[in-house]
Amino acid sequence: MELYLNERSFVCPGSLGDRWESVTRFTDLLRELKAFGVERIVCPRGYKRKALGGVTLASCYPPSELLTPDRRNELITLMDSSLREAKAGEPGVKYEFSTCADFKEVSFVLGYACATDLPVVSLTFDAAFEKDLFDGYFREDGKRAVKVAVRNVYQKTEGLPLNLVPFAKVLKRRKAEQEPMWNVEMVSAYLKRTDYSPQKKFKTAEEKQAYLIEHGTFIARLNGWAYHSRISALNSKKGVLRYIFYSAKFRSADTYLSIDLEHEDIRFELCDYDGCHLREIRWDGTVTDGVPKKNHNITV
Repeated sequence: MELYLNERSFVCPGSLGDRWESVTRFTDLLRELKAFGVERIVCPRGYKRKALGGVTLASCYPPSELLTPDRRNELITLMDSSLREAKAGEPGVKYEFSTCADFKEVSFVLGYACATDLPVVSLTFDAAFEKDLFDGYFREDGKRAVKVAVRNVYQKTEGLPLNLVPFAKVLKRRKAEQEPMWNVEMVSAYLKRTDYSPQKKFKTAEEKQAYLIEHGTFIARLNGWAYHSRISALNSKKGVLRYIFYSAKFRSADTYLSIDLEHEDIRFELCDYDGCHLREIRWDGTVTDGVPKKNHNITV
């Protein structure tokens, strides 16, 4: 996967050395993005020849007194391993984004991000780019504009992977009953950054429950499921807690997923539109018990 750099954020007022914290923040972000499958950030054409805070990035390759050796090496590593220059005609002019309805100022990068349901990545030399969403207007091929909000990632956060899933594109034709846990690669990357183990031992039942709810909820969300508070409350009682999700971002929203709080491993119970139990699955979609059980049905 590749994401585009928000070209408007490629400006550093003052000295780059004085604003180095933003470079480190960007480096940490890109390292985290790579862990979740983002191989490169696409930068504006000729970005290496543009001055960023008084430093032309291309000038970092030979020895220079503008930056310390450590900082030069950080920029060189960043350019060589995480960034790439946009090719001619990329991303194109088909998709347009503007903060104003008159489209006097247009960003094709944000337009492309909107069309693909992906975020842009921003540098934070200016606090204006430290925001989760860019509100504005989107149009395709000059047609009627619609109000939109483009996702923006600018720092490493625990919820970062949720911003990287193009749910509107990926789940448009998926059926929740058939592919409830389709996002295995990203979930695997998430679990590698936790203390997950399929044989994990817990000191108390409360500790196990909290662990399964925390990670089960995040895994469900990474696969396009949304927590259903009413149905969860309806099926919970003294001594029995249910965390139930519905297929909000799938082709149809009438399938239900409940966190299995009995096992140490992260498992779910899948139910149909009537709440009838279908099967038990692991976080990677592996079926652990394919026999429907009436005592696992839920009230919807």
